[in-house]
Amino acid sequence: MFPDLIPSTFESENQGRNKAFTTLMGTVRARRRLAEYLSSTAFVSFTKEQQEVVRFSAMGEAVTANQIRLIAPHFGREGPFNVYQIPNGIAVALARTVGVYKAYHGLFLTKMAPYMRRKILRQYHKTREDDRMLRLEGLDDLTDEELIKANLVRGMRWTEDAETLRIQLEWWISLGRDPDVPYNTLFWVKPTRYSLKESMKRLPVEQRRQLLGIQHLPESIRGNLETLCETVDTAPSMSEGKPEDADQLVEKLAELNAKTKISDKDIAIQNIQISLGAYLTEPNVKRMFEDIRKSKTVNEYITVTDVIDFIGSETHNSSHVVSTVFDAFDQSSGVKAITESTLISIGARCREASKAHVDVSSQSSPGKQPSEVIAKN
Repeated sequence: MFPDLIPSTFESENQGRNKAFTTLMGTVRARRRLAEYLSSTAFVSFTKEQQEVVRFSAMGEAVTANQIRLIAPHFGREGPFNVYQIPNGIAVALARTVGVYKAYHGLFLTKMAPYMRRKILRQYHKTREDDRMLRLEGLDDLTDEELIKANLVRGMRWTEDAETLRIQLEWWISLGRDPDVPYNTLFWVKPTRYSLKESMKRLPVEQRRQLLGIQHLPESIRGNLETLCETVDTAPSMSEGKPEDADQLVEKLAELNAKTKISDKDIAIQNIQISLGAYLTEPNVKRMFEDIRKSKTVNEYITVTDVIDFIGSETHNSSHVVSTVFDAFDQSSGVKAITESTLISIGARCREASKAHVDVSSQSSPGKQPSEVIAKN
């Protein structure tokens, strides 16, 4: 009836990509936790060659099918990454990345863990059936959109060109059919044709900045951070500081077990403090208030709830997680008015708390003298 009007359900290509980026950003913490668990376990039980494969994966380097075959034996039924063997907290992270996690799973984690693990395995079977259909129908006839979706649902990098997406799918399907490669392996280490650095260079500027989480920072700072991200190696070799004897190996295993017992809530609060500290700067707070006021009348004031919802949307965190930090600063009343100066103060205190946490962690690292900590800083 109105041919010049775009329906409300219409989604442009850029909007679709931005939506996919936003969804993936919501699993960043879970993917990082899986990578940390994988790296820590590899540190004490993998060979040096296998450790390098894990290191490549953690760094975002290219990982081929043959490299994945090299570490595959550790992901079988008797290995440390069996869905029924991993700690509950790691199972939650895996469920998030696989796409089967629901909020109520975390309410009674001990009781819900077996159900959640079954959901993960069902998703494995569903994906494997999709692999079979893709193999029968062939990959050559898939459209660009279908290639993107197929890579996306498998957790592989999906921002590449059609040829690369097709090659990654071929690697995945080949590994999935290999009797010596447990299917579970593919949900921990993904076949990747190019390094993350190369892939990032191909992205549009705004999407690259969104992926880095720096889209709201001033232009001069964004440029410096992008340059820094291209030059810094964030994953040192696992051979550095390798345990020399049985006692050190036991200490490393104990440290690993302690890490897996940290609750999701503790990790979320630490991470949200860092996120809020970086976001709640004076320019960002002023912009936030200007945007919120656009939807209010002159006589309406900005409430804590307004601010929490806005911050959650901008930083890709749930409103519930953001509200836990506001509770700590006596701002728990959702209908209570809040000022710009209060928010700026909360941001400063979050930065102080994050810095203190980092300092304490550095000083308490086992086997390091104060001079070593200072030298590294």
